Amino acid sequence: GIFDLYAGVLVKHFDSRKMIFYGFLGCLITISMAMIFYINYPLLLAAFFFFGISCALIFISSITNINNHFAKEKLVAANATFQAFGSLGAVMGCFVGGIMIQIFGHFGFFLTILFAYNL
Repeated sequence: GIFDLYAGVLVKHFDSRKMIFYGFLGCLITISMAMIFYINYPLLLAAFFFFGISCALIFISSITNINNHFAKEKLVAANATFQAFGSLGAVMGCFVGGIMIQIFGHFGFFLTILFAYNL
């Protein structure tokens, strides 16, 4: 999305591994804030706005890290593996998220995201 452009600028000027760390930290902070302020709609909206920025930072930093650390002949396989795991995570996230929401109510959504980012 639109945050990918800004994340790309950050990753170009700073170390991609540090940006991955800051992206995960941002996700943890924003989801924790969303769990606390879930009743206040403007704060919840702001939390998910910054969550999107953090996710973009993780994604762009990961792609940059792959491109920088794999030889040209192995780059297609590395990117394909990255995308395959991303697709698997999207499918499993929906499944696990549904179960968590069924068990914990609306907090199950937040718990699923926290669980996914701590793997």
